[in-house]
Amino acid sequence: MAIIKLSVTERRRISVFLTCLVLAVCAWLVVAFSSTYNYTAKKVIRYKNVPLKRSFHSLQSDTIEAVVKGTGWQMLFARINEKSTPITVDLRSLENHPYVALSAQLSLINAGVPRDNPIIAFNPDTLYFDFSNRSIRRIPVKLLSGINYQKQFSQSDDVVIQPSYVTVSGPSGEIDALKTWPTDSLKATDVNETISAGINVKTPAQGNISVYPKTVQVTVPVNEFTEKNYKDPDKDH
Repeated sequence: MAIIKLSVTERRRISVFLTCLVLAVCAWLVVAFSSTYNYTAKKVIRYKNVPLKRSFHSLQSDTIEAVVKGTGWQMLFARINEKSTPITVDLRSLENHPYVALSAQLSLINAGVPRDNPIIAFNPDTLYFDFSNRSIRRIPVKLLSGINYQKQFSQSDDVVIQPSYVTVSGPSGEIDALKTWPTDSLKATDVNETISAGINVKTPAQGNISVYPKTVQVTVPVNEFTEKNYKDPDKDH
């Protein structure tokens, strides 16, 4: 294999060429990333001015695509940081309409984002909601459990739940039919003493139902019970 030897002058020329090439690429990157572009970014929706007398359920995801105007650097950081940036949407118009047009709130929404990185459009632009009459009730909490006791140990008294009621709000037809609200299942094995634990209440399956508080304190009294043999004296006669 032949080895090509370069003169000092040729090596200098190559070095200068590579240096100029690197500088040209860096200059191009600076210009390119400093230019302004329109790009899409995900935004998490947060609501304000929620209707107090109407229960609603969003018919779309709580994350929306926004068309954003910004520099190449901002676009690059938006791609690297996949965490969605929240925007605030005003629901005041839901008192009269079952939808919200985001384009009508663009100036208000942009008041909460950097001036050099404004939102220019949304996809979709209109958010739709499902409505029903709103009802609020206090409902007893019911403990769901799967407890296995050691031999001669068992529950000795009623379960104590604090608070014993939760406040549930949502569509009247569903809330009015509720009798109790369950907790997550309390599971334990080989129990030989009183159980005291914080436990979550069940998360509503429907997005238009809310429950408060989210956790309760549960106490399950446990005692040891002595086994005795009893002999019926009547059987001796």
